[in-house]
Amino acid sequence: MFISEIVTELFQRGKAWQWEFRGSEEAFASFKIGEVDYLWTASVMNRRDPTQWTLTFRQRNQDDMDKMFGLTGTGNSSEVISTVVDITREFLKQYGDKVLEIKFSSEGDSRTSLYARMVKRLLPDWDMSKRQAGSEFDFLLINPRAYELMSEEILDEMPLPTDWDPAQMQQQGTSFKSRLAYALERAKKLGTGSSRVAMIIEYEGRPTVLKVAKNAKGLAQNSVEADILSDGYASQLGILIPIIDYDEQHREPLWIHTELAQKATEKQLCAIMKCQNLNQLINMAWAITGKKKYVGNYQSYVDHLLKQGVSQEDIETLTEYANVLADLHSNFDIELADFGRKANWGMYNGKPVVIDVGFNSNVMNQYYK
Repeated sequence: MFISEIVTELFQRGKAWQWEFRGSEEAFASFKIGEVDYLWTASVMNRRDPTQWTLTFRQRNQDDMDKMFGLTGTGNSSEVISTVVDITREFLKQYGDKVLEIKFSSEGDSRTSLYARMVKRLLPDWDMSKRQAGSEFDFLLINPRAYELMSEEILDEMPLPTDWDPAQMQQQGTSFKSRLAYALERAKKLGTGSSRVAMIIEYEGRPTVLKVAKNAKGLAQNSVEADILSDGYASQLGILIPIIDYDEQHREPLWIHTELAQKATEKQLCAIMKCQNLNQLINMAWAITGKKKYVGNYQSYVDHLLKQGVSQEDIETLTEYANVLADLHSNFDIELADFGRKANWGMYNGKPVVIDVGFNSNVMNQYYK
């Protein structure tokens, strides 16, 4: 691409466009250039944190993932880019601090360079990082306001209090009941703003995990998690950390007791599940459900992976894991985006497992909105 073309694409005024929908978690805009109709979309990546958004633009009714950005063969790339810039600028103006992170993807070196320049023009003060996944590049943009608001965030899990005595959690000389009582008593000393505290507790000669609720939000998460982990069908799926016991003395469990999973990196998890990253796993699950327009349907996503050089065998493995997540989403109302957080995964008996399933739409609507 010549320099003059880049300058034209970055500074030309866009064509007329219109909003089709604006909501708290999704927004759609449309425009037409020549004979081609385009769709610009913005959607929340993780409903637990509705300030994280994914942006895409593509030819309308185009299922080919390789044409996700709607530029291939149209000859109108400068007008498309300029219009996308105009829409995105207005989106950010209207949504303000509701948008603290933006993610989008591109394919091809020349187009990637163009998008990087576009970002610098549109969001000069935002931090930008870029990661390559096959022939695609993922961009992550962070609003500087995110750092200012970070201190105001409510942490889901808090560290143990300073007077915590690990010896009290050991098996020797103490009963499990006394260790539980010690944990519950000390958990009350945690700082305000936490919902649950997770601690290692010795049980029958092995380390296990005790999650104790700190407030109403923690109780709600414990309730959801206990229901799912103790469900016979869910426990047979093989992807959830096994539950040992939970508080049945209260309507919403004060505590949950599970097996301990080993920490794992995203690379280790994806080596087994055959995904480039957890985001790809979530996108496959969305494709299976057919609920996200920007992902497309299952077959179009498979075709996209095949074009990226992913083997049929790896796609089958990825599909197997994504099917389980889609099942959990459909039957237990678990937020799929929550599976994209590395902190929610671990390794148990050499296999990837989800260690936190306390977040569904009810918890989100009551405590995170």
